[in-house]
Amino acid sequence: MGINLRVARLQGYTEPDAHLFPELYALEFWAHIVEVYSKTAVTILKDKLIALSGMARWMANQFNRPESTAVPQQDHFTNDNADAAPEGVKYVAGLWDLHLESQLLWYVEPTFRHMDDSFDHLTTFYPDYLAPSFAWAAIDTDQASGIKYGAPTDRDLYISVKSISVIEQKDFDEFGLLEDARLLLEGKLRKATLNKKDKGRFGWRLVDRGDLDNDEHTIVYLDCPAREDESVWGPDADVYVVPAAKTNRKDPEGSKYLTCLILRFDRKRKAFRRIGLTKLSPYSDHRCVDDPGILEPYLSDVQMPGKYNPATGMRQFVLI
Repeated sequence: MGINLRVARLQGYTEPDAHLFPELYALEFWAHIVEVYSKTAVTILKDKLIALSGMARWMANQFNRPESTAVPQQDHFTNDNADAAPEGVKYVAGLWDLHLESQLLWYVEPTFRHMDDSFDHLTTFYPDYLAPSFAWAAIDTDQASGIKYGAPTDRDLYISVKSISVIEQKDFDEFGLLEDARLLLEGKLRKATLNKKDKGRFGWRLVDRGDLDNDEHTIVYLDCPAREDESVWGPDADVYVVPAAKTNRKDPEGSKYLTCLILRFDRKRKAFRRIGLTKLSPYSDHRCVDDPGILEPYLSDVQMPGKYNPATGMRQFVLI
């Protein structure tokens, strides 16, 4: 089934990631499972990952069966509730550590209202901890349009997962309830301001990046606007944008969008939380997308949270 799903995604275009076969088919199948499941109402919201655990265990067996050619990535995985993490591809709160960077680029499309050309944001959240902010399971989308899963790839990426830590709740394994999960991510942090616009739209601008600060970017997918308080808006909010990947990989190079994570710094925990995703168009946002654009280092980069490498312009930071 994964083969058919991959063919449907490409819509007749040439396969850009043939080097990832056959694990690419397994990830496509999982993406389909998540997209369907995320539109389904769960009676008890906190059981969201538990209800999916049977399928996740089956997928883990597919990834890790002896004849599988999927490349294990256990070298960056830690499990604080186990003496030794099992070998093979690991499950991370509804995602997999195989090509995890691209899977982080899931998003929720708002619901369009034709009567007045506005957008409704129907995602909700559970007040207690369900999953880390970087996982789609952290929000509930059954009343919305569900999750759009990140297309799996290992190319055109500007972020790198350096380590993964998962702590399960007592009496559960990684397929059940979690106490905590975090990533050590490497990428380029960019300070930004986020603002509300008319008819359920949002926009953002860069901060302290010269002329690029003048451009507003409006292809914005917030994970759950109802979850964010008023302090997330405006110039004093600790909001950052992280260029993550060129997406629409089947398209010609000049037509690919630059997809970025939208994060908020949690000063109390000294870590970042995901609040959404944004796409930069090679046309309307070309000043940011064109080389060097948003990727160019600035002196202001040194002052941001995390461990900064001035030689590469990259920064390591924790995402929870």
